[in-house]
Amino acid sequence: MKIKLTLSVLLVAIGGLLVGANAQRDTTDLLKKLEQYPKAQQRAMIITNRMNEKLVLDDAQQDQLYKVNLKYAIRNDSIVRGGWPEVEMQKQLENAWVAREAEYKRILTADQYMEYEYIKADLRAKAEAKAEKAQQEKAQQEKQKQEQEKQQKTKKSTKKKASKSKKQ
Repeated sequence: MKIKLTLSVLLVAIGGLLVGANAQRDTTDLLKKLEQYPKAQQRAMIITNRMNEKLVLDDAQQDQLYKVNLKYAIRNDSIVRGGWPEVEMQKQLENAWVAREAEYKRILTADQYMEYEYIKADLRAKAEAKAEKAQQEKAQQEKQKQEQEKQQKTKKSTKKKASKSKKQ
């Protein structure tokens, strides 16, 4: 009986060491990636903090979402830096977005995910409105520039005519 108990404790300890070794290797790999992508870590933290502010996450959700956000921040950085053709890069980023959203859905409660979707739609609408406004302002500035150029040409033409009439 004592031998079985000792053997069980020994097996659990060995299993823990193996898991710990894998976790250590994963942590080392993650730290190497973080050295390459320091801004990815900052973005992951900012996104996770914003999600916590809006969705009131528990500690486990915060931890899981940080890991997801970090994973996709690093992945997106490597996609952007990877020298992909524009179309392929957009496809890769879209695939990463879809995968991240699936992970969010798995981690968040139904109510939290619904609120997340609402916030995301609101932000998208605001961004589109801002882009539309910027486009209108740019068009207005271009129109004003063209009018100014037209006025300058008219002034030059008038001066030339006045100069010719004085000479005659």
